[in-house]
Amino acid sequence: MFSVHCPDHGCEVLLSERRIRGLVATPAGMRLDWECWCGHRGSLLTGRSTVPATAAMVGQHRPAV
Repeated sequence: MFSVHCPDHGCEVLLSERRIRGLVATPAGMRLDWECWCGHRGSLLTGRSTVPATAAMVGQHRPAV
């Protein structure tokens, strides 16, 4: 189960895995495509970016870890 904001309901709704319509790997992270009980479709971006943090900071000061 997962929760998303449904604009048609105007609030957070709890959906089951059966409401997942797709899972797509993108450079920005994993995109979860879902369909609400009311029929509204949306997507949720989750996970990590495929761009390494060091590549994004080339030529800049990197913080110590």
